[in-house]
This record gives sequence, C-alpha cells and structure tokens, in this order.
Amino acid sequence: MKIDDIACSVLKKIKPTDNEKRKLNILVNRALDITNKISKLFKGNAIIVGSFSRDTWLRNKKEFDLFIMFSDEIEKDRLEEYGLHIGKSVIKKLGGKAEISYAEHPYVRGIIGEFLVDIVPCYDMTSSGKIRSSVDRSPLHVKYLKKCLNKELSEQVLLLKQFCNAQNIYGANFPVQGFSGYLCELLIVKYMSFEEVLKDSINWKSGKIIDIENLYEDRNIIKKKFKNEILRVIDPIDSNRNVSAAISSENFFLFKKKSADFLKNPSESFFYRKKIKELNVKEFKRKIDKRKMEIIIIKFKKPNVVDEIFYSQFKKFCKRLDNILMEYEFKVFKNDYIIDENICYALFEMEISELPEIEKRIGPNVFSIHSCEDFFRRYENEENVINGPIIENNNLVFEINRTWKSARKKLNDTLKQEYNILIEKGIPSHIATEISNKFSILSTNQIYTLIEKNKHFAKFLRAFFEPEKLR
Repeated sequence: MKIDDIACSVLKKIKPTDNEKRKLNILVNRALDITNKISKLFKGNAIIVGSFSRDTWLRNKKEFDLFIMFSDEIEKDRLEEYGLHIGKSVIKKLGGKAEISYAEHPYVRGIIGEFLVDIVPCYDMTSSGKIRSSVDRSPLHVKYLKKCLNKELSEQVLLLKQFCNAQNIYGANFPVQGFSGYLCELLIVKYMSFEEVLKDSINWKSGKIIDIENLYEDRNIIKKKFKNEILRVIDPIDSNRNVSAAISSENFFLFKKKSADFLKNPSESFFYRKKIKELNVKEFKRKIDKRKMEIIIIKFKKPNVVDEIFYSQFKKFCKRLDNILMEYEFKVFKNDYIIDENICYALFEMEISELPEIEKRIGPNVFSIHSCEDFFRRYENEENVINGPIIENNNLVFEINRTWKSARKKLNDTLKQEYNILIEKGIPSHIATEISNKFSILSTNQIYTLIEKNKHFAKFLRAFFEPEKLR
C-alpha cells in the first residue's frame, strides 16, 4: 500500500468531524468573548493558543487553551491574581466547574460539559520584550505557526502526531518524555511532510540539531548550551529553548526505529496502538524462574501534587533506593514504576537480593599505623565480630555477622521510619509524606493477586520483561 493512500485513509479517521468542529467552535468563541469582556476591566487581552488555534488537533480532543495576556509592567503576583479571578468568572458564566491548577504559576482549569479548558495568564510579548515565564511563549508560537502552516501542512502535522501517539511517545510530560504537539508542528515546518520527517529521522544521530530559523551561526554554541540532550530543536521564537528537551533517549531511538519500519513496510497499523497482552501469573512465574532474580514491589498512595513534580520525585525515589541497596552490597538489575488509580508501585528486579551471613570488613594497610589503631578500636568490642583482627594481603581484616542479609528486609527497615528520618535518608519530600503514613512491600502471593486483578499492571509487567527492541 502506498504511503499517500495510507495517509488519506488515516486522515479520515483522525481529523475532527464537522460536528466536533461545530460544537467546539461554538464553545471556544463564547469563552473567548466572555473572557475578553472581563479581561478589559484589567487591561488584559484573551487569545486561543495551542493546536485548536492552527487546526492541528486530533479527533476526540475535547479541550482547548485560552490565554489572557497582560502588560509586562504589572507584577507577577498581580498577574496571577487577575488571571485566577478572570478564569473563575469565565467558567462560572459558562456554567462549568472550576479548579486551580499549577504549572510555572497557578491557572484555572474548567470542565464545561464534555469539554476541558485551561485559562492561563501570561505576559504580552507578541510585539517585543523578554520572555518572563514559559507560558509567555505560547502566543508567540501562535503568531509564528499561523504564517508557516497552511491546510495541507496542518494535515501532515496530524499524521505525525498520530504516528507518535500510536508509539506512546506523544507528549512532553514527564511520564511520556516524548514529542510535544509544538515539536511535531515545527518538524513539519522544517521538512514539509510527515514522510520527509521519517526519512530524515532514520539518519539522526544522538544530539541532532535542528535550527529552522538559523538563530545560531555557530553550532558549537548549541552543543554547549544544550549539552547531553538527545535531540536539539531550537525554538524559532526563543533561541534559549530546546523544544525537544523532554525527549528521552529511549523515545528518540524508538522513533527512529518505527520510522524505518514504516518506510520499509508501510502500513496503517503504525498509526494505532498495539494491544498489549496482559502478563498472566503462569508467565510471570516462568520468567522469574528463567531469570533467577527476585522481584520486589513497593506500594504506596500517590501524593496530591502536580504530576511534573511527582514523576520527577518518583524517579529520584527509585534511584535513591537503588543506591541504598548498593551501599549494603545488594544489586538492582533494573527498576521501573507505575501509577494506577492513585496507587504507586515501584518495582525492583534484584540481581543480588540475598547475601551470606558473614561479611568481611577490610581495613587499612598494616604500615598505616594510626589508621590501623583506629580501625582496631572500632571493631575490637563489636558484638558481631566472628574473627579478627587478621591480616590479608597486608590489610587488617575483621569478619563479622552481616546486619542485612535480605534486600526486602533492608528496604522495609529504610522505609518504616518517620518523615524526618526519611528526608534525612534522601527520600523526596512528597513521597516521604505518603510512605511515612503507609506503605507495603508486596509478598509473592500479593503480586500474583495484583497480576490477576489489575490488567493495567499486568500490561506494565509485559512491557517490563519484554521491552521494545530499538534495532
């Protein structure tokens, strides 16, 4: 099947229907009109930003972003105050339910029937001025893309978005770490078609640079400024920003692989997510028996905090536990995490989870007299000493009973402490709060039950044991 034919077929399924467009247009225009009327009292001006503003939104996306621009002369706290007041007033007039959400600064999120709207205050930088916060760029993005994207290119954006979505790499948020909508739009501006993006991506190397507007004469500056970032796409309206900074190395190479696979054997299936079969208990047991490694799963409640903060802390939490286990000579083969219905699961596959009864404490060289005395005094009255001091290879040595022989027990001892002690141990604050209230380390039977009853977790396990090959 030809790529053009596939694209035509896919577009019929992913472009918003006429009824969708009509319903959302009515709400957007009404929201914009109400917001502008209220905003004028505060010398603000409302605009629609995001994919709806340039007709690059996918079917069934029932949400839009409305930004209120204020003069850069007002203070930030005043901007936030005005923004929240206007946002709440607008949602109320639209008959919706409002709540305050947080990003770089607070904004109003409203649910109006089946639709979701974010009302965000920002500084007006559409003519000139220095960007003061990340949201200030959005109106500038609208202005830039309106002159770059026509109807045909907008359709190419939809294809690229859907392709990324099907591979589960669409979105710059922390859980995904993939391609944002704005990045997809810029790639189409650069390459002029979905197919050309894929063709070029096959040859991308780590640290690939894309500077559409040639904002940098010297690419070495880009390399230094955005060091160790797998893909570097310079924001045309802000040379200090890498639009693709969120992309993980895994997703960069996955995109390259899927692009190569599609171009080699074009198929419409690349635009729709594969169904992941749940891993059943029998398969789980078989994998554990084959791999000869213990699985340890820690369960706790998800903290009530912004996702970006939480996911960042969850990653640090897993890394910290990995380091703690390493300090006691246990070895983590790999770890991962999942959140399901506000319950968090941190999974550790242990290469070494059980240790011998006895451990060796190797001291200083016998010619380091003072150090030897200190080492001797430290262990001479230690109750756990079995043998020592003895000499091995000119070093003082004590053999002692090991305190922690089980990784599972060590983790339990680490996590059962009060909040302040967890913080001292390096556990991130929001997770420490939940852990200090309640946590559990699942038994083998509890893991079996979880697999049987929770399809989402069973699919996660399948992906954990059978990750996507990148070549």
